Amino acid sequence: MVKINPSNVVRLLLEAYVRWEKSDVYDHERELADNIRGVIDSYPTSTDMQEFLEAEDQLLSSQSLSQPSSDSSYHSTPEDPKTMNIVDFEYKKKAVLYWREEDGQPRQKKLKWESVRARYKQLPDNTTLYRWAALVDSGQKITMEKLKVIFEATQKRFIAARNERFKKKMNIVSRKVTKFVTRSYDDERVDLKVKPDEFLALEAKPYLENRGMAAFGNSDQSGFLRELHSGRSLTFRGERHVPGRIQSQNAMTHSYTIQSTITCDGRMFPQMLLCLQEVGGKFGPQVEKIMFDAPNIHAMASSSGKLTKAHVLSWFEKDYFPFAEKDSTILLDSRSGQKDQEAIDKLIPAGKTLRLLTIPAGATSMIQPCDVYLFRIWKSGVRKFEDRGMLDDLPVIFHQRDNIIELQSIMHNQFCSPRFKPQIQYAFYKAGYHDERPAKFQTMTEYCFDSVSLVEECYYCQRFYFMRCGWCTRALCFDCCWNGYENAGYHFCEDFVE
Repeated sequence: MVKINPSNVVRLLLEAYVRWEKSDVYDHERELADNIRGVIDSYPTSTDMQEFLEAEDQLLSSQSLSQPSSDSSYHSTPEDPKTMNIVDFEYKKKAVLYWREEDGQPRQKKLKWESVRARYKQLPDNTTLYRWAALVDSGQKITMEKLKVIFEATQKRFIAARNERFKKKMNIVSRKVTKFVTRSYDDERVDLKVKPDEFLALEAKPYLENRGMAAFGNSDQSGFLRELHSGRSLTFRGERHVPGRIQSQNAMTHSYTIQSTITCDGRMFPQMLLCLQEVGGKFGPQVEKIMFDAPNIHAMASSSGKLTKAHVLSWFEKDYFPFAEKDSTILLDSRSGQKDQEAIDKLIPAGKTLRLLTIPAGATSMIQPCDVYLFRIWKSGVRKFEDRGMLDDLPVIFHQRDNIIELQSIMHNQFCSPRFKPQIQYAFYKAGYHDERPAKFQTMTEYCFDSVSLVEECYYCQRFYFMRCGWCTRALCFDCCWNGYENAGYHFCEDFVE
């Protein structure tokens, strides 16, 4: 059996769960701790094994001296665990005593192993007799006897758990495997938990404390399908096929990318980058003339709809530095296009400084504020718009260029409302950058889409409401939000009302 050091096991467990806060200890937690301790105790410790191995080495050495290599009675074939019978420890002890002693006194000459076998039929060979002697001398039941005890105890617990419906009590069910991993996956997960903690403690938090929350920001890219809908629908129980209606199959496989910036004090920069997928990777001259112009959208294009290094540098120049503090720190992930410090330094305006912090690879889902909390709400709002368009059969083709720009402009404008500062602050809190949890708040989707009364009418035209503006608090129907009252232009608001 493999030897262990219990101290190492406990240390690894502490590293795996170091981020959990301490709380009151409950009975079921004590029971789980006892089970884990029982598993650890079932393994031989390093000291146990060392004592056994030293005794075995001495015995085998004496055996090699006393047994000639030509002795036909000597067998060196090791025991096969699959075919070996489980021999009780007391049985081994009796055999060893019979071999060594006679009437309680040491024999002047030990019996031959064949003589011992004549009485103890379960002794297979000479080597095994010396191993039994080593076990008896060490007093440790570290072979099959111990496994037998563990097996019997585990079997009893398993039968008891099955009879008591253990899985139902502990809310354990059969689930589909969503990811297949190798044995090294757990070790990688431990590294991914240690690296973010070190990054937060040694790099991010010192800069946050020195430069203040207003100067500490995060920016991230997020991809959106050109047509984005909810993946659920109401239907009858047992329905095997649930189709969902869309405007374009092509729009469900092609995407575009946004990049917005938030700060730790709860602000969102008033302009963001939107990269659309275009043939040739750029807008044509006629398209640029007639393309929808939103005051808060910096529109660019690429052949894939994803950002390249050139797009990132343009974002720094037009969407970050004009709105950043004099001495700012920006958190970015480890994408290759965002790590060219020399090219970025050339874009820094006179009188401003920038500290670029790169989040460790693989840790963005844990400590990137935009990724941890913000974009989930953003995409939920986009689904609200596009689902309403399909439900009411509205004449809006959401996957068209101008409509994508308008939709993202509305969403960005709502996120910029001071009303939603707490949700941006919460994104930094959830990612671990500060310890003060914001007071209870409503998210953008909760306030804008879920807080309107069922009997409330549009502020302008008295038709059924669609959303409430996070700035002016007015309830709006879809048409007044999208086209404006009497086609005066889409609802882009900056008049904040508490």
